[in-house]
Amino acid sequence: MSDIEESLKRITNHSGVMGVAVLDDAGKLARYSLQQELAEKYGEQIFMLQSIARTAVRDVDPQNDLTYFRIDTKRFEILVAPFWGEVKYGVTGAVKEKGYTLFVLQRKPGQT
Repeated sequence: MSDIEESLKRITNHSGVMGVAVLDDAGKLARYSLQQELAEKYGEQIFMLQSIARTAVRDVDPQNDLTYFRIDTKRFEILVAPFWGEVKYGVTGAVKEKGYTLFVLQRKPGQT
């Protein structure tokens, strides 16, 4: 089992966690432990929200970047951790920014 798989399993085993999903840099599901329909529904919205939040942070301070945010609702908490980095491609060494977004959906205490 890879380090990534072990980390996702460890997160998923925490009390109250309904599941984990990882989105690629295009907002598509790369891995998930939630029901697929739920992962897709939340993933699409979270990807758009993190893009807007990242733009807002960078517009205020171009040297800064979004590293984490939490959405607190009546029933759930959604923990979102976007990651970005530069990747070199091909023999030319062209650099492109790539990233992924991890989100965790968990029940609030007392919710079913």
